Parts: sequence; structure tokens; C-alpha cells
Amino acid sequence: MKTETIPPLESGEPDRPNLPVRPGIPNIPSEPDEPNEPDIPSKPDGTAEPDIPIFPDYDVPFLKDDYGKNGWDAIKTEVENSDEGSTITVDMNGTTTVPKDVFAVIKGKDITIVFEIGNGILWSVNGKSITAETISDIDFSVNADTENIPLEIINNVTKERRFIQISLSHSGEFGFTAVLSINLGKDNAGLYAVLYYYNDDLEYICESEISSDGIAELTFTHASDYLIVIDEKPVDGDNHPDNSDKTPPSDSFNDSASKEENPKTGETRAPWKIMFYCSLVTVVGSIFLKNRKRKPE
Repeated sequence: MKTETIPPLESGEPDRPNLPVRPGIPNIPSEPDEPNEPDIPSKPDGTAEPDIPIFPDYDVPFLKDDYGKNGWDAIKTEVENSDEGSTITVDMNGTTTVPKDVFAVIKGKDITIVFEIGNGILWSVNGKSITAETISDIDFSVNADTENIPLEIINNVTKERRFIQISLSHSGEFGFTAVLSINLGKDNAGLYAVLYYYNDDLEYICESEISSDGIAELTFTHASDYLIVIDEKPVDGDNHPDNSDKTPPSDSFNDSASKEENPKTGETRAPWKIMFYCSLVTVVGSIFLKNRKRKPE
């Protein structure tokens, strides 16, 4: 056997010889190193995360578009800090009853509070309209399509016109004037909503032209059963309080059916005028004949 001494290797890995590239086989590049993750900038000292508004619980009213001001105490504070002529909208958020002290805050002031009940129902109350010394809690819920008014009484007014019955949950007088905005449907736009109060019979209250989005605004001073009639024109005849001191349309002095037409002029004359003229001619003729007989021949 032959023994051969191998010199020690130098530190570090030995250089690898360049391997020949075989024809037809491309060089495969080595995988690149993975990039380091970018550094997340640290938050400056004293910077707090923004508050995320929390929607109030059901039955807790709040100022519309401001979830942070919820509950009647926050709403009253907002009202107290409002200027004359302001309008404040309250999302009732499932509740329908307004505490009496809310009305006390706006009493005598030109401040309007709009209570959005939901389902297209809104109530508006201006502080100038509050006349009662004391006001109770008001339940503004509206029950539609009730059947508390007898049908035979309804038919005396509607005459085949469309109508709906509504009943207000509050009992008795409000102590102020409240304007109800109710959605009657866009198909009724341009027509008139005529409000009648039921008290053994139907009493005309007011009317409102229905807007392009189907909203009618009707005025209430107390809660009871009501009828809303959809009419093509404003009410200007029976049951209208403004006409109570006027001559009824059916009076013979004004009734067109009791007038006669002059065939030459086309003018109309009431029969009583014709009778008066005939009587006058008769009297004048009699006097003329008597004077003629007395005249000497």
C-alpha cells in the first residue's frame, strides 16, 4: 500500500468548480431571498382611536342622525339650547309616547319638534301652539284601517270615494295643535285628503293636498276616531265650517234647476222675479183701465 499525506484545507468552503452547461438545458436561477416585512409605524404618543358610535337600544329615542344624543334628557338639553325658529327631529326608535316635560321645554317658544314614529307617520308640534296649563304624556301611535265608524255614516260622506279610518291611541285633548304627516301613497298625489272627526256623526276638520311623494299634512287638537276621504277637489260644500253661515246651495234662489232661460238673451231668471214682474204689469194695467173709464167722452 502507498500512503499519501493530504494537506489541511483552508478555512471556508472550497470553491466549487463551474459545471459545464449541458446543451438544451437552461440555467435555473436560485430562489431570491424573501423580502422583509415592512415596519409598522408606531402610533404617536397621546393619539386615541376614534369613537365608534353605538346605536341606542330599541325604545330609546335619539336625535336624528346623531346616535350619541339619545334619551329624553339629551333631547331636552338640545331643545333648551336651540334658537327660536329651530326644528328638531327625533327618531322615536320604536317608542310612541312623549313625556309631558318635553312639551314644557318648548311651551311658548317658536321651536318645532318632529317626532318620527315610523311607517310614514310623523307628528310636528310647535311650542307656540301649546295652550294647556298642564299636559300629560302623549301617545302618538296611529292605528290605521280601524272599523270604529259605522259604514252607513261613512257612506253618507264618501259617496263611493276612497277612504281610510284611523284611530289615535291618546285619549282626549292634546293641549296643543299637532300636525300629522301621513303617507297615503304616490298614486294619490295631486288629490286631497279630507279629515273628518267621528262623534256620533262625521264633522269636517281640515284638508290637505297630497304631495308628489304621497304625503298629506292634517291638523289635530285631540285624539279620537277619524275618517280620511280621498277627494279630487277641495271640500267647498256641506260639512265645511266656513260655509255654515252662507245660503245653502240647494236654496231655490240659487238653484239652477229652478231658473228659466230667456230664449232671446240666454239669461236666466228665477221664477219669483217673473211672478213679480207679471204682478207689477197687472197692477199698472188695472190702474190704467180705471183712469180710462173715468175720462169723459
